[in-house]
Amino acid sequence: MERIADSRPDGNQIEVSVFGPGYGESIVIHAGNGEWIIVDSCINPLSGKPAALEYLERIGVDPASSVRLIVATHWHDDHIRGLSKIFRACKRSDFSCSVALQSRQFLALVEACGTRHMMSSSGVDEFYEILSAMAHRAREASSPGIHPRWAIADRPLWRKSQPGANADLMNQVHALSPSDAAMRRSLEELASLFPLGRSPKRRVMPRSPNHFAVVIWANIRGTILLLGSDLEETNDPDTGWAKIVVSGTRPAGRACLFKVPHHGSRNADHPAVWSDLVDSRPLCVLTPFWMGSAQLPRRSDIERIMQHTDNAYISADLKAKRLKRRKPVEEMLKGAVRSIRPLHSSFGHVRVRSSGQMDPKELAVDLFGDAIPLNAFHAM
Repeated sequence: MERIADSRPDGNQIEVSVFGPGYGESIVIHAGNGEWIIVDSCINPLSGKPAALEYLERIGVDPASSVRLIVATHWHDDHIRGLSKIFRACKRSDFSCSVALQSRQFLALVEACGTRHMMSSSGVDEFYEILSAMAHRAREASSPGIHPRWAIADRPLWRKSQPGANADLMNQVHALSPSDAAMRRSLEELASLFPLGRSPKRRVMPRSPNHFAVVIWANIRGTILLLGSDLEETNDPDTGWAKIVVSGTRPAGRACLFKVPHHGSRNADHPAVWSDLVDSRPLCVLTPFWMGSAQLPRRSDIERIMQHTDNAYISADLKAKRLKRRKPVEEMLKGAVRSIRPLHSSFGHVRVRSSGQMDPKELAVDLFGDAIPLNAFHAM
């Protein structure tokens, strides 16, 4: 029988849980005293449910009353699938996303895709559902002030003092990106994605590099977390990781836990992140990516990350697990789609718990499902 996490943390314990199959990522954080934060969403391919909701319900946590903040780091499918269902379930939660997504360009794209878009799995569709749910919540509360908390570099997204704790131990969640220049690049991308006139229906495909991504800096009772989202490095010093590492206004301190960005890929790596933003030999967690021939992390990525730490984990190993393919269904679909790709059923959970120690070596790590140490990952 497969081992799964089924115990909730103690009231004073900090927890960071990272979920991920070969396509998707979700992070669930216990900030103490029964308060939770959810960053991004993915679907458990074995159950078809949002991983974050499934986990909270399994350990006896009521999402409706316990989740305080939901963050969508960007609108790409692999980070937002199922997020509208999570938002509807978490009735007391604030919602935050990249400031670029408040633009008239993105809102027009959401509206257009809500009526014209042919792909139900699109991240744009998820935002359409989230904004619809938010509007409904505002009507029920007779409060037009219910709206997203827009994330941009150096903006606090959530703060909460701890009972009996000093100001230094206040729970704080900050956005480190996008920068002003990245915001401008994001708007240019959105303008190019908008379906024009009577053009045929098509899937809205994001481009690289990802200028929308919200990097999260969280200080939870003195334990600092750096959640790298999918932020990539660019040739522009005013965007990407280059802008973050030279910022004079980002929060002070070094993270003891680093969620490695963009599935460990080389194009998301900046040497100064390892020297300036995280502890020496930090605890690192990442999720894999497998879509067609695109697979991350590569063997060279794993070797590069392991040069910085011997304490790294990945949420799933994709070497051989696949969902069974149903031939009658495949034959029916062949006439409607260009190609059929095998779906991988690997899915795992890396859980990190702490009672407040800053030393990465003092963080307790448990692996569930297909999660493994990074150095055991079967890379290309």
